[in-house]
Amino acid sequence: DNSFKINPFIAIFFACAIFLIGFLVIYKEENAQNPSLSLFIVVLISSTCLILSEPPYIVGWDEQIHYNKVYMLGVSEKGEKTTQVEEYMYGYPFLINTLSEPAQESIEERLDWIRVLSNKKNNPGIFEDDYEWSITSFGYIFQALALKIANFFHLPFYLCWIAGKFANVLLYACVMSFAVYVVPIGKRLLMVIAMMPTMVFQSTVYTYDVTVIAFITLAIAVLIKEIMASGNVFKYKWRVVFFLSFIMGCLPKAVYAPLILGGLFVGKDKFYSDKDRKLYRGLIIFGFLALMMTFVLPTLISPDQIGDARGGDTSGVGQMHYIMGQPFSYAFILMKNVLNTLQDCLLGAGVLCHFAYLGVGRLSTLAAVLLIGVVLTDKYNDGIVSRKALSLKERIGILFLIGLVIALIWTALYLSFTEVGKTSIAGVQARYYLPFLFLFYLCFQTDKIQNNFSKVKYQLTVMLMSVMLLLQQIWQLILTQKCL
Repeated sequence: DNSFKINPFIAIFFACAIFLIGFLVIYKEENAQNPSLSLFIVVLISSTCLILSEPPYIVGWDEQIHYNKVYMLGVSEKGEKTTQVEEYMYGYPFLINTLSEPAQESIEERLDWIRVLSNKKNNPGIFEDDYEWSITSFGYIFQALALKIANFFHLPFYLCWIAGKFANVLLYACVMSFAVYVVPIGKRLLMVIAMMPTMVFQSTVYTYDVTVIAFITLAIAVLIKEIMASGNVFKYKWRVVFFLSFIMGCLPKAVYAPLILGGLFVGKDKFYSDKDRKLYRGLIIFGFLALMMTFVLPTLISPDQIGDARGGDTSGVGQMHYIMGQPFSYAFILMKNVLNTLQDCLLGAGVLCHFAYLGVGRLSTLAAVLLIGVVLTDKYNDGIVSRKALSLKERIGILFLIGLVIALIWTALYLSFTEVGKTSIAGVQARYYLPFLFLFYLCFQTDKIQNNFSKVKYQLTVMLMSVMLLLQQIWQLILTQKCL
């Protein structure tokens, strides 16, 4: 049958592209006045387009592991049998992606794949639900709830699959737009970072990284708001948002715990009394120690249990013994690995234009130029602060905390992923730098460069460039490979 047929995925893509460009151009003044609402709509539409365009199988980093945990947390009961589709998704992701990545899939093949998975959902499997609640489970709550609701209404597997992903999209859009609303400086910078292809892609797959990225970014936005707005009291409602956001963001991955110490940079004039200030600082230190204990205690108590579950000659005991016995040698290994990958992790394709198993986009250099350009030219504030950039002392302190986080990330992967005796630390990916990417680039903003663009024209320009970059990535890595 060679008659003309409309490809629904291509139609959805062009509909979203026309809507987004039209929305940004027609409502440019309203978008400049309400940047948080503008980001929410753009992220929601572009991410939904991405979800519908993605193949209905594993495409994200370790997505099969995350989906399995989400399903057991939200749908199945302890000891209950899973279905064949969960076993298939968990057991064959490498084979699926190895065979499908270089292949162009027709629309008929895509629809047939969906039908096959729906049939497998009706057949019981042999694996049992053995999931145990842990602190990382907080990163799966929203996805598990959406998956539970979809299964409660007995929806086909594909719709259930999309529902769990859409929970991440909605969480990402809401929290990141709220962060834009809160932060007094660097709003356009945060919007551009939130629209980077890797960030948006992460929001469309099963993972707890979205919870980590979104809530840590929100906590950072509150922190910057209080640091910059000197003279205004740090109200209790914003303290609650700050603490809860950091806790939600750090529970799945406690390596980001040092960032909460940034709360110590808040000035003395921000508190109701000296007693109030001491209590606040005590809570900051207690929160840091409590979060670090969730990372350190398991390593110290049971180092033999932290090897890589995916195999290999890894040994937490062996690596801990080496670090404690040869601290200077390990410091050299750590420094070498960090410096060798710093460019890709902060400004390269790995952190800006990577779609995991679907590939890496060709316009990563353009994405880097856009990001640097916005860092140097985003000079607008929302009127509640007089300063337009952080002080030198604040920048040094923040970069020191980011350095601690980077050291923890690499050390965690050295203990759990790197084989004994290796001097090259394995397993660290650029996406691990995403939670503090906005805070890092905020330290390099300067008020020395003059920007004479109006806020309306400036935001329209950077948002159009961000949307076009994201659409090009979707077209290159998904539509031309999987839907044509």
